[in-house]
Amino acid sequence: MSNLKKILKNIKLSKISNYNSKNKILLIDRGRVDSVLRNYYVVKLLQEKTRLDPVIITDLKSENLTIQFYKQLGFKKFFRSFKIKYIALYPIFFLKFLKYFFYYLKYAINNDVFKFIREYKVENIFVGDIIFDRFIRNDYKFLNVKLFNIKFLIILSYTIYKIFYIEKFIKENQVKFIILNTHNYANNNAITFKLAKKLKINLIYSKGFQFFYFKKGNYSKFTDPRIITLSKLNQINGFKNYKQKLKKHMDLRLKGKLPHFDVKNAYANKKITIKKFLKKKVNLIEFDKKILLASHSLSDANHHYFEYRVRSPFESYYKQLIETLQFAKNHKNILFLVRPHPSSVFWHEEGLIGKIYNEFKKFSNIQLVDSNFSTADLLNFVDTVITVYGTIGLECSGFFHKKPIIAGKGFYSDLGITLDSHTKEQYFRNILKNKNSHKMTKREIHISEKCLYYHEKIVNREYESIICSSNRLIEAKKYYNNFLNFHENKKLKKDNYLKLIEKKIKIIKY
Repeated sequence: MSNLKKILKNIKLSKISNYNSKNKILLIDRGRVDSVLRNYYVVKLLQEKTRLDPVIITDLKSENLTIQFYKQLGFKKFFRSFKIKYIALYPIFFLKFLKYFFYYLKYAINNDVFKFIREYKVENIFVGDIIFDRFIRNDYKFLNVKLFNIKFLIILSYTIYKIFYIEKFIKENQVKFIILNTHNYANNNAITFKLAKKLKINLIYSKGFQFFYFKKGNYSKFTDPRIITLSKLNQINGFKNYKQKLKKHMDLRLKGKLPHFDVKNAYANKKITIKKFLKKKVNLIEFDKKILLASHSLSDANHHYFEYRVRSPFESYYKQLIETLQFAKNHKNILFLVRPHPSSVFWHEEGLIGKIYNEFKKFSNIQLVDSNFSTADLLNFVDTVITVYGTIGLECSGFFHKKPIIAGKGFYSDLGITLDSHTKEQYFRNILKNKNSHKMTKREIHISEKCLYYHEKIVNREYESIICSSNRLIEAKKYYNNFLNFHENKKLKKDNYLKLIEKKIKIIKY
């Protein structure tokens, strides 16, 4: 028996109840280290309010250790979202599949990637975004996207069949609640996220300390706390001394002392200053404007908030980066500092931005600034930052009081604190604007500070927790061993994640 299996066997928790109810709680397994325990506690607390039986949709086989642990906790019913035999079992699926396959050909013939992302629907839900993002997730497929591609066809086919099966499953099992842990990429979680809204099923979204309840699947920019609106910011008036709390938080962030690995990679242990670096390379007097072009991880969830109409006129982060650099080389009066994403190593993109930059390094107004530079030093130096949807735009406005350029619309757009871009033409016009256009009024600064506080300290606030570890890269053995020790010492009731979901599930009405 493996060490991990021994640890799991020693975790003694009360089992999930099974009432033989006609109505179900549908749990979408993510297969992550901490997802089993988090899902277990959500179901356990939900069963205190309802007499519903849990069922699990997963891609894992029955002998998988994760499934065995679910069974140990009392879960009994598991279903695979796709099997080859479904093609024979459900001939109607195949006929419907042909319909959507020919619909896909309309885009594939001309390789119209942008329209496919924006328009492609199956069973009246948009799925072009998650199919595309899954396709480019590995092997640098974003460098040259071809819709006529074996891998693309496989992802497309699996997604279509999973939609058919999951929708049928939800209807036949009278699902009253759905619990899922993410909504990105073409997988069971993302598909079910979209189906919940269509079918008006109560949805619990549990991802880290983000714990949201959408009655009848009704998520929108107004009901999802992650999308920032003025009405949500107005609620901050009840929080005392939020400016002081924000400053304390940002001081830790800018020193790289917060637990998230992106923060450590962006801010911790940086020794080179940008002014010293540029001194021997360029004459700063020659430039009318200085811009930090902050690259995203090119393969990571390009359409993260697609469902909320948070969108870009560029088909991908890569296209936005390349077209911006092409534009930059023709505008030598503007200094562009190109920065790779701080966690590019995690996404297996180490050195990629450097290779792209090699095509532009002969232009002195385009300079590469790598992981040796602190993001704080860079934001202090430049007049503004360019991002597609990144949090760095929120930091730029909320802490450095400079209006960022958004290559589209972000989750903090439409508040007067960003230069948004509905089209590519508008985006490039924003780049050419005088640097004074990035200065902010007192009112704009006030709103942007509230925005940053809301995002960092309310929506994405992280607590010390064993159940929901802040260490995204923690190994399974260490995670479960920590939990076992915590449980045996009877400290479980003090866990902050458990306190959070107890409070939130208590007020759920359906």
